[in-house]
Order: sequence, then C-alpha cells, then structure tokens
Amino acid sequence: MKKYGILLILFIILCCVGTPAVAADEIETTETPTAPPTTIVTTAPTTVPPTTMPPTTIVTTIPTTPPTTAPPTTIETTIPPTTVPPTTIVTTAPPTTAPPTTIETTIPPTTAPPTIIETTAAPTTQQTTAEPTAQPTAEPTIPPTAAPTDEEFQSKPIADAGGKIPSAQSLVEDAAGKLKPQTPTPTPVPKDTTPPLPTENPVVPVSVSTGTTTAATTEPTTTAPTETTTTATTTTEPTETTTTATTTEPTETTTTATTTTPQYLTGGPTEAYPISGDAREVYPGDTAFVYEKIRINIAPGQYATSIAYMSGSASPSALNTIPADANGIINLLDVSVGGYTGSYRIYDGGNWTGSYIYIWQPDLTLRGELAGSTDSIDGQAVSKSSSIHYLIDSPKVGPSGIGAKANILITTPVGGQTTMLGYVNLANLDINSVRITTPDISLADPTLIGGTYTARAEWTVPQAFANYAKKSNTVTFYLGSSTGITITASTESVVRSNPFTVTVSGLPNTPYYISLDAGKSPVPELIPGQPGVVRGSENPTVTMGGTAKPALIPDGASSDPNSWGIVTTDASGKRVVQYSTNPVDNKPVEEGTYTIRINNVVDYGQSVGKGSDYDRVNVKVTKGGMTISATSGTGSGSYYLGEEVKLTGTNTDSDTTYLFLTGPNLNSNGVKLDSPSTQGSTKVPVKSDHTWEYRWDTSQTGLDAGSYTVYAVSTMNDKSHLSSTQYATYSIQLKQPSLSTGTSTVAAAKGDTVHIKGTVTGSPSSVAIFIFGPNYYERKTVSIDNGMYDYKMNIPESMSTGEYFVVVEHPMYDGRFGVQEIHQDGKTILAMVAPNGGTQSSFVVEGPGRLQGSAAANALVKMLDSPYIDDLYTTLKLTVQAPYVTISPIGNQFVGDSFVISGRTNVAPGDKLLVEVSPSSFVPAGKNQQTPATGVSGSVVVAKGSPDNVWSFAVDGSRLTVDSYTAKVSGVEVTVSASQVFDVVQRPIETPTPLPTTTAPPTTVPTPEPTESASAAVWFAGLLGAGVVVMRTLRR
Repeated sequence: MKKYGILLILFIILCCVGTPAVAADEIETTETPTAPPTTIVTTAPTTVPPTTMPPTTIVTTIPTTPPTTAPPTTIETTIPPTTVPPTTIVTTAPPTTAPPTTIETTIPPTTAPPTIIETTAAPTTQQTTAEPTAQPTAEPTIPPTAAPTDEEFQSKPIADAGGKIPSAQSLVEDAAGKLKPQTPTPTPVPKDTTPPLPTENPVVPVSVSTGTTTAATTEPTTTAPTETTTTATTTTEPTETTTTATTTEPTETTTTATTTTPQYLTGGPTEAYPISGDAREVYPGDTAFVYEKIRINIAPGQYATSIAYMSGSASPSALNTIPADANGIINLLDVSVGGYTGSYRIYDGGNWTGSYIYIWQPDLTLRGELAGSTDSIDGQAVSKSSSIHYLIDSPKVGPSGIGAKANILITTPVGGQTTMLGYVNLANLDINSVRITTPDISLADPTLIGGTYTARAEWTVPQAFANYAKKSNTVTFYLGSSTGITITASTESVVRSNPFTVTVSGLPNTPYYISLDAGKSPVPELIPGQPGVVRGSENPTVTMGGTAKPALIPDGASSDPNSWGIVTTDASGKRVVQYSTNPVDNKPVEEGTYTIRINNVVDYGQSVGKGSDYDRVNVKVTKGGMTISATSGTGSGSYYLGEEVKLTGTNTDSDTTYLFLTGPNLNSNGVKLDSPSTQGSTKVPVKSDHTWEYRWDTSQTGLDAGSYTVYAVSTMNDKSHLSSTQYATYSIQLKQPSLSTGTSTVAAAKGDTVHIKGTVTGSPSSVAIFIFGPNYYERKTVSIDNGMYDYKMNIPESMSTGEYFVVVEHPMYDGRFGVQEIHQDGKTILAMVAPNGGTQSSFVVEGPGRLQGSAAANALVKMLDSPYIDDLYTTLKLTVQAPYVTISPIGNQFVGDSFVISGRTNVAPGDKLLVEVSPSSFVPAGKNQQTPATGVSGSVVVAKGSPDNVWSFAVDGSRLTVDSYTAKVSGVEVTVSASQVFDVVQRPIETPTPLPTTTAPPTTVPTPEPTESASAAVWFAGLLGAGVVVMRTLRR
C-alpha cells in the first residue's frame, strides 16, 4: 500500500504543477490595448477643480418681427477663461444650492445706444422662467475644494494616505458608500414685475450659452423713447446634478446687444436735392404735385406721418409709401413718388385713416393755332398777314388753385430767346384752368423777320416746378414774307412715269397761277381732282371785286390745258400740287428739264391773268427703264410648244407695258402674243412697284417650232418706231413636245401590280393609255403631275398569260386627243377626229367584229401616224406570267452562325415576300411546361434583277438551336410560295495536339530537428502513462 500511496502522490504533483514553460523563441506575444479611462464613482463630496480654457466669443443674431425697419439685433458675448479638470469623473452629488443668477437688462430708448445685458451664470444648467415653483427642503451641498493646477495633475498620480495608488475596485467601492441619489428640485423664480411694453414691437428671446451653463432670457424691446432697467434675480434650490468633467465654476458673462428700433412711418429720408420754398399746408382730399413739399393737416396741431399708394385689389396693400419727417413735412420727390400718381391714403401716426390726398405730375402741353380756326401751325408755313395764338393745357395743375404760372419761351430764327412775340407778352401766364389761351398774335409786326420760330412752355411758379418739372413740347412754324410767294419741288429729278409734287406758299386762301414753260411736248400734267387746284381744261375762274372772272392761259406757258391752272392756298398759305409724267395720248413725256412757275393773279377787267410777282422751280424728267425675262421653260430661252411661258419685267417709264412678237413668216412690225395672226401689241398693266407680268399659253398660238423674239415697249410703238421710247427684247426657242414611257417590269406575275409610267413635255393635262391582249382591251387617261405620269395596273389572277401591247398617246399643242373612244350599239369603237368635227375612220375593239389584240394595236398606231393627227405616241410590250418564287440552296448551318436565305421571283419589284424559318421537330409537352421558342420570320422587298427579280433575308443564327428547320417564302400581294428544309448542327470540336510531358526529379524533404517545444508533448505523454500505471495498480 505504501507503494500505491507514492504513485498517487506523484500523480497529484504532476497535476498541480501544470503546463511547463514554453521556450522563449516559441512565445507568441499579443499586445493588450491600453485600457480606456476608468470611471470612478465616489460618495465623497467632490468639486472638480477648474482648468484654464481660452476665451469664447458667441455672436447671436436675433431676428425681429415685422412690421419694422430695424435690422436684426446682434448680441456679442465674450466669455472669460474658465478652468476644467482634464479627468472625466461621473459623480452622483447630493443636492446643491447654486449661487443666484443675476440678469441685468438695460433697455435704451428708441434712438439710444446698444442694449447691455449682463448675465451671471450658475455652475449648473438651469432654465430661468417667470413663474415660481414649489420648493422642497434644502439638503446639504457639496462644498467646493481647491482645484489643483495643470502641473499637479500631470506630475502626481492619485494615491492614498500611505502613498500607494489605490486600485480601481477600491475607488469604486469607496465612492459607492459615500454617494446617495438625490431628487431634482425645481428652481423658484420671482415673477417679473416689469410693466408690459408696447405690443407693436415683438418679444425677442435671447439665449446665451457658456460651456454647459445656459441662461435663457426673454427680453422685450420697445420703440418708446424711455429708458428701463430690469433686474431679475433667481436663486436655485438644491437639485440632483450629474456632473461631468466639463462642469465649470460660476462665471460672469457680459452680453452686448445692439438694437435699431423700427422707424415705421415716423420719419422720411434725407432730401436728394434742396427744394426752395416752404412746405405747403394741405388737407385730406386736396391735390399736391410731384416736386412739392407738403404738410397734411389732419387735426389741429396734428399732421400725417406718412401717405401710401394702395393697390386696387380686394385686400389692398401699400405699393408705395412716402413718410413725413419729424415736423410732418412730406417731400414729394420724383424718386419718392416713383411713378405712382393718384390717390394716397393718409396715416396719422397710429392708424391708417379713411382719408386720401391726390398726387399728380405737373404736366404742360403747348399747342399753336391760326387765329379764328383750329388749324395747327406746328410744322407749317405761316404768312405775315396771319395771326396766331397759343394754348396751354394743364389738366391737373390748372384747377388746383395753387397759383401756378408759366412762360412761353420763343426761339427766333437767329437763335435768340424771348417771351415777347409781336406785341403780346407771353411771360408769367396764370395757369388757373385746364386750358388757357393767349391773346391773338399778329405776325404783321415789322419786327418779326421771316424764318423758323419755335415755342416751348415752362413753369415759373411754384419754384419747385421751375427747378425740376419737365417743360412742354415744342411748336414750330415758318414765317414767310408779307407779299412774296414761293414754290418748292419734292425732287430735282424724276424718272418718267413717276409722279412728283410742288409746294406753293403765299398768302392764306389766295389764288395763284401755276404753269409749265413752253418748249416741249408732251409735258407733265396736273392730275385731276386735287383740292384747291383747277386745271386749264376745267375753265378756272377767279373772283375779283366780287365777280368771278375767267382765267386766261399764262403767257409763255405750255399749251397743254392740263399742264396749267389756278391753285388756291389754304388757311396756312400753302398748297401741295401733284404732276404726272405718264405718257400723253400714248406718247411718252419728253425727257428734259421743266420749269414750274407760280404767279400772282391780276385783274384784266373782263378776265384775270398772271402778274409779275412769281417764283419758279426746275424739275428734270429722265427716261425710265424696261426689262423682260422668262421664268418658265427648260432654261436658256428654250420652251416646248404647249407650255405656258411666264414673262416678267420692270417698267419705270410708263404705267403700261406693250408686248409684241416677231418670228418666221410673222408681220415684221410685230404681232400680238395671244393672236399671232393679228398685227399689234398685247397690253400689260404695270404695278405700283413698277413690275409687270404676263402668262403666255403657247398651246393656243398655232405657232411652229422655231426661234421668236418678244418685245416689251413702254409705249404703243411698233418695231419701226422704237427710237423715242423705252423697250427690251427676249429671244425664245419653241420646240416640239416629247413623250416617253416604260413599265416597272417587262414580265409581270398574275395577281401583281405593274406601273406604266413616263415623262412628257409640252404641258398637257393628261395622256391616254391603251392596252391590248388576248380577248382584252382597256383605255385609261392619266393626269400629268410635274411633267410625269404613272398608271398603276392591277393584273388579276384570272388574266391569261401571254403578251400584251401598250400604246400611250400625247395630245400635243391643242390639248385634244386625236383618237376618241365611242360606245355605240354594244360596241367600243376607236375613231379618228376629223378637222371639221366628227370622225373620219374607226375600228371596233370590243364587241362583234372587233380586231384581235395585236391587230387592234397595229390599227391604232397607223391611225396616230395620220397627218390629220398631231398627237405623239409610244408603244411597249408586257408579258403576263404565272407567279413563281424560288429559294437558293441553304445547306447545313452551324449553331450561332448568322446566314442569308435568298432566291428569285417574277413578282414585281417593290412587292413584299414573307419569309418564315420554323423547326421541323415536334415534342409533346405538358401545359405547365415552357417550350423554348426557336425560329425566325420577317418580310422582304423584291428588288429588280435581270432576267429575274431577286430577294434575300438575313437570319439571326443565335435564335436557332440544333434541329431540322423549314424555310418558307410566300407572296403578300401575289399567291405564290416555296419552301426548303435545312439543318442547324453543332460545330465540330477540334482535338488539340498533346504536348510532350517531362518527369520532374524527386524532391528530398529534410527531417526537422526536435526543438524544446516538444517538451510539452513529452510531459503529457508521461502524465498519461502515470495515470495508466496508477489505474492498473488500483485494479490489482
């Protein structure tokens, strides 16, 4: 048994010793991260010592509440340095009694300096309110302790009395025994006894935050000019406080607030420029004007503080407000009114009243008239014998009764300025009504020289108007001589066929002779119907001494009675007279310089004649131009007989263009374009812009092909008399019309459509198409569109195959077909039209006795070849076949490869074919089983080929799987189809060529040497062995 005890003791010793140490080179080191700062909970009264913090500046912008004109209040707070310990300690503290918070607010008057707010904040976060709260019994507070310096914190660790550093666990236990939870206590605040401020200004809350200490103060502002100092002292009761390391000692915060009190309707802007004169006192309902200073008396000793132009909506608002200054003066500057004229509502300093004042612009309008009439003199010539007066309109200032005055300033012909015109003084005119009229001013005053006078009205009273208000418009007139007469022309030179005017100036309502000097013929003529003008051909008379006496033709004047006459001036002493230079009796006005003369009228006793007082003016008449061109045809002057030729040009020499034609075997002096057998000209009117246009239809002329010349002449002169007129020529080549025809295909399939089309010249309206075949006849007329025709012939599937003959007929010059179709006695007959009407030969194409297809076609061709028919024709053959379509061999295709299916057909080009590629295999599937979709389809357009037409269809191979497929092509318009089978197979896999292999040499793996790290395994093996031995021993 002793042996057994020894073994058991050995086993126990091995178990207690544990795992042996690992060799140093086998140790894997893992660095443990630094533990986070320890949070210490203590029950001892703790005051966290302060640390030094940099000064903090807090700028708070407090918006104001409209309506106000003041900018936002800016509060700038500077917080002096405070000290906070660097260590974070969570402390559950007993109730503390915070020092009282003192808020001192100084509210200055409206225009006073900025408001000063001084705030002493408690060391805890608290909200100051205006209502007192219930207050429990105060409990002991945590007494403050001296705060260590930054250096002490850095050099001394926390240690107990014996100099040892206590463990974290001991600190936690110690703190847990000394601290106990506390209940927060509301802080009572004495109710603010400051009287309420005017409600017109909003209450602006001010919030100042320093560290974790926040003082919220409600600070009302006021516009009243008073100074109020309000002090609110708040003492906080013990509260339960959770203090973090950011708890600070009590600091004193000084807050500076700058407030600009709103100046709403209590003062005006500084004057933009000085205005002379004192303010005018007005009352509600009065009228004032821009540029004035006014005071609105709304009650004894009380004046309006502002006025406003209101919108006209259901809820009106002020669109423009003009304030008064401290003395109640409102300066109506133009920039203040800003274009808002009309009624302004009055504000009395406290309310908007129901009264209005009216503000207008001080406008002036000047007008000048001939005395005794309403004829304006502005821009007119006035004779010395006339009298005038001026009118000033001022619809707002005139009736206002403010005593306004204005001058009419006259600028003389030499540039001087005066308020005297003749014997009338135009200075300081009283503007006391809507319109004032000056006395009549006689222009016969010898001090008034001839020339241009300009008048303008301007204010003199009030001075503000004189300084800044706008002046009136100007009125200008030309003053002529006392007895002299003048004549001026609108132009010095005029092209023949264009009019010109002359202006006669003299005494008002006075008759004068007007004439052209003799020497030329024809001469320009006075146009009829002019007011104040009586031509010589109209037997003019002049009243002298109360008797109407006939006017004699002036000496030296042209004998044309329409070139001279009597002209009477109007009330202004002027008259405008117009002359025409158009041809006279189909003869152009002779070119050259003409003298137009004006003379006074003298009494010859029984008649009147021209006097010696005269004036004259020269006008030169020059030849005009003539042009001609054509804008139709094939170009280069070449045209087809039957076409319409558009002739255009310009004519500045007359109001009519005369056209005539010359050519082979035509009258040498020219013939009419619309009737070549008649000598003469075709008349074409000239437009107001001097252009002319004529459309010549050559189909009705009966002319042969050849070269011709068109003449355009300004007068009715023939080719032998062109030297004295203006003309132009244009050469034209007339050609025979042409006809071409063809088909979209020469071999058409039954059921298909064939286009018979071609081109024509000569501008026919249509062509006739004849079709002959076995037991078949058809005639159609097809319209011409832009020189082309196109007949769409539908070939029915019932139509017999074989050859068909097509004949196309052109009607030529006369536009009539020489072969007519006649239906008679159940027959259809083709007959040739006789020159004198009726028909002269014919044959049957349908019905009993008809000609066979080819024979009927030959008979029609021979009829069109007759000399009695001028029509053109063309022929062609068309073969009708049974439709067919083929598919070229497709062969096997590889999976994924795209390929093309193609073939041939006799279906007409442009027709569509439907191509379908579908798999040939069929595999039954359940209704819930999805079968993969394979196959493709689409349509193709037949292309023209030779001899057969062709088609092709591209197949996307990615949509086909390994299978057998059927390709089918079928006609869309024509019943025809073909099909072919092909396979889609897998692409053969190419076997790669094997590469030679190489044998790698054997690799010797070295046996690792034992290391000390194996001692652990040996130890465990020994322990296991010892256990086995012990168990066996115990079993024995």
